[in-house]
Amino acid sequence: MAKKKKEPSKPAQPPEVDRKFQIHPYQMIGIPLMMLVPILALFGVFGESVHSVSTSGQQLDTSVEYPTRFRYKMIDEVIVSLSNVSDQAIPSVLVNFNRRYIDGFSTVTFTPSIHSITDSDYIVEVIDLQPGETRVISVTLQAEKYGMHRGTISAGPDEAEEVAVSIDTFTFP
Repeated sequence: MAKKKKEPSKPAQPPEVDRKFQIHPYQMIGIPLMMLVPILALFGVFGESVHSVSTSGQQLDTSVEYPTRFRYKMIDEVIVSLSNVSDQAIPSVLVNFNRRYIDGFSTVTFTPSIHSITDSDYIVEVIDLQPGETRVISVTLQAEKYGMHRGTISAGPDEAEEVAVSIDTFTFP
């Protein structure tokens, strides 16, 4: 009798499947959001920024330069420039820094030093401001608490009107 050769068995073939690109609804929201973050970073939305604001009174011009955005543990400074625009010397100018704003930071250094501290303000005194003279107060801050920090800086001679500016800084994590 003759032996028949057996052909090796072949595995079953996979079924035909139509391939198509498919996006689920949550992906339609997530993909644009993921693309938005690098685009915003390119435009500097998450970076450090500085703003300057000025105000004037009868005797005093005040200009404040402060950070509006910066990151946790970064160090920046608030610079207050006081100019005597009157034709008389001002014996004493008190500059009040709102505690609510300053206490949102750590490693705070005032130059010149703090004259006094109240429940609501840190007070720096500028003595003998001559006509046309400009003095600068620098406050070095290290970001410690996340979020928005708001406050005011006001300055004025003892007997005259006070000028004030509002400042706010956002600290990123």
